[in-house]
Amino acid sequence: MSVAGATYMFGLYSKDIKSSLGYSQTTLNLLSFFKDLGSTVGVPSGLLMEIAPPWVVLAVGSVLNFFGYFMIWLAITGRIAKPSVWQMCLYIFIGGNSQSFANTGALVTCVKNFPESRGVVLGLLKGFVGLSGAIITQLYFALYGGHNSKALILLIGWLPAAISLLTFKRSEFIASGVAVVILLLLPIFIVVKEEFRQWKKKQEVLGSYSLVLGTF
Repeated sequence: MSVAGATYMFGLYSKDIKSSLGYSQTTLNLLSFFKDLGSTVGVPSGLLMEIAPPWVVLAVGSVLNFFGYFMIWLAITGRIAKPSVWQMCLYIFIGGNSQSFANTGALVTCVKNFPESRGVVLGLLKGFVGLSGAIITQLYFALYGGHNSKALILLIGWLPAAISLLTFKRSEFIASGVAVVILLLLPIFIVVKEEFRQWKKKQEVLGSYSLVLGTF
C-alpha cells in the first residue's frame, strides 16, 4: 500500500506527457479523467477476489501497473511511435485501474486476518496510500537524482509491480521489522551524537577559558 497511490502523482509527470506528445491542456485533462476513472473502477478486482486467492489479485494488478505506465514511458521517450490519444487514455486507465487490485488484495486480506482490529488496519493501510506519493517521490530522488522527471513514470511502472510480487516468510517479516525499527531510531541516535559533540565542544571552550583566567 505504500506504493499503491501513484495516481496521486499525475501532476508531477503530466508536463512531460504534454510537452513530449504535444498535447493541449484539454487533452491532458482527458487523460486525467481516464486515470481517475481507472482508479475508481474496482468491481473487476472485487469479483476476482471472490474466486481467486490474494496473490492472483496482486499479480494481475502488478501486470496492469507495469503495462500501463511502461507504455506511457515508452511513448514520451520516443521509443515507440506516437500513440493516438485513445491509446494513451487506455494506457493510463489500465495503470490507474491496477491500484484497485492492489487495494483489494491488501485490504480484504488484512481485514480477514485481523477482524478485531480492522478499523486500525484500514486506517493504517489507507494512510499509507496517501503517503505513497511522498514515498515514491523520495525514492525517485534517491535513485534518479530528480533531474529526469520522465524516469519517474518508469519508476511508477516497475516499483509497485515488483513490490506486489514480493513474498516474505515469518523470519523475513521479523528481519524487516527490525530493519524498520533501526531506521526509525537512527535519526534519534544522530541527534544524540550531535548534541554530545556540541556539549563536548562547549566544555572544551569553557575549560580553555578557565585555564586562561587561571594564568592571570
